[in-house]
Amino acid sequence: MANNKWIRLTLFTQENLQNIIRNNLKPLIFKLTSGEKVEQFYFFQYPQEGKIEITIQGDTEEINKKLLDMVQEIKHDSTKTEIKNPSIPIMMLMKKGNIMKDG
Repeated sequence: MANNKWIRLTLFTQENLQNIIRNNLKPLIFKLTSGEKVEQFYFFQYPQEGKIEITIQGDTEEINKKLLDMVQEIKHDSTKTEIKNPSIPIMMLMKKGNIMKDG
C-alpha cells in the first residue's frame, strides 16, 4: 500500500490529568479512525515523562487530518461534546510526521 505510513501524535500534559485525557481521547480516536484503512494502532502513556503517545499505521492522509483537527478542537473548543472534561487545562505539544515507510 503506497500510502501505508506511520503517524505519531504526542500530547504532553500534567501527570494527574493523563488518565482523564486517555479515557476521553481513546474512544474519540477510534471513532475518527473507523472506516479508514488502519493497519496498526498504538496508544501509550508515559506518566513519568508527562506524555501520551498515539501511533497509527495505515492510509494516513485522512487520518492525519482528522487527528490534527481533533487536537485543535481539544485545545481551543471548550464546548466540544465528545470531551467529557472540556474545562481541564490541557498543555499540549503536537508533533506529526512519518517515522517509517511501509516496505
